[in-house]
Amino acid sequence: MSTLNSPKAKVLSSTANFLSKSVSRLFLATSYYSLKYSAKILALTATVLATTFGLTATASAGFFDDLIAGSRFNPNDISVESVDYGGDGCRPGTVSVILSPGATELTVLFDDFQTRVGADVANSRKNCEVKVKIRKPRLWSYRIDSVDFRGFIHLDRGVRAEQKVDFQNGPSHAGFNKSFGYQRWVGPTSENYLLQTIKPLNGPDLLSCLPAKKSVELKLRSSIELKGGGGHKGGMMAVDSADGRVVHRYRLSWISCLKEFKNL
Repeated sequence: MSTLNSPKAKVLSSTANFLSKSVSRLFLATSYYSLKYSAKILALTATVLATTFGLTATASAGFFDDLIAGSRFNPNDISVESVDYGGDGCRPGTVSVILSPGATELTVLFDDFQTRVGADVANSRKNCEVKVKIRKPRLWSYRIDSVDFRGFIHLDRGVRAEQKVDFQNGPSHAGFNKSFGYQRWVGPTSENYLLQTIKPLNGPDLLSCLPAKKSVELKLRSSIELKGGGGHKGGMMAVDSADGRVVHRYRLSWISCLKEFKNL
């Protein structure tokens, strides 16, 4: 049975549809009685949704407030809680993450992400995994619309280079692994490069809403590889000579989970 047609999904759809009407009643209420009536509906709906989402008692207690917050988007509610990274391509102290004021761009800066071939080294590969913990409203999630890659590459004739970036923004068992594909070069070339990948395979937006949490972890896996070097043939992938860093810039758009469940 697919996730979209499961009994839980149908319950979520019906409940979210009921919820959207209740939220409208609440914000359009002009009298004490209509306000009280709408609040009761929302409280009941919050209980049903919290049970459907499988929230703990503590989380359920604040779910009513989340329903109110979930009806509007405020970029001030978005922040980076923590950044962790590791791999042979990113030593401690060489990676930083910046979230734009409107929460529409997430920039990852690599100060020492590079690899080289030449002389007695024919092939070389480096990788780095960055984990970004993002604080957000429980009933909002995000998609990655595009990503820019910047860096420097130098290849002698016949030397090949590959760059690959994957990301995961949910539980691995739910199939959230997504790829921006490969970028490939064949020497001779020597340049600062700027590449843009548009519309990666995101899958159904509602999958990014599950589970409903106030903090989500975005995992970014990057690798660079050189092949065909050795002897008199050399090559390198390194930081951009313009600003001394390898730059990955992810463009984000934010998803209303209430709307996604309503549209099931």
